[in-house]
Amino acid sequence: FPSHDTPPTPVEQMDSSVLFIHQSKNIPSRRIAKTVDLHGHSHIVNGRFFIPADSVVTLHCKKKIEEDISAFSILVHAHHLAKSVLAYAVTQNNDTIHLLKIPEWNFNWQFIYKFKQFEIIPKNSTIHYFVKYDNTVNNIENPHHPPQNVHAYSLSLSIF
Repeated sequence: FPSHDTPPTPVEQMDSSVLFIHQSKNIPSRRIAKTVDLHGHSHIVNGRFFIPADSVVTLHCKKKIEEDISAFSILVHAHHLAKSVLAYAVTQNNDTIHLLKIPEWNFNWQFIYKFKQFEIIPKNSTIHYFVKYDNTVNNIENPHHPPQNVHAYSLSLSIF
């Protein structure tokens, strides 16, 4: 095995692998692993996935949770046009569970954010996910010069 000082390749890189092991003599009373996805077009509640050229658009997705969840991480994938990301859950009692807030999105930050402790999201809560997109010349990350209409980006939030 290589030592911790010597990477297995000449390119320095981060490893984001995660391994979960659960041992028990008893069958768990609820599912141990589940992913809740708000992905693509199906959960957008304020229109469809379309970001016109020269515009700033905020898309809102939501999904009702059918069973209790012990969330331990959140995966965000929002591409180069994203400017901010916000995710939270609202319980049946109107309590808010804050999940993620990135007021100034950076494309290099997308992937998994682990919670310091499990976030319990009770059954019948609704998860809300907002992404603000900037499809203007003011967005230096915009891959289109001049800006073009966009309607095929992936909008993705997964809670594990």
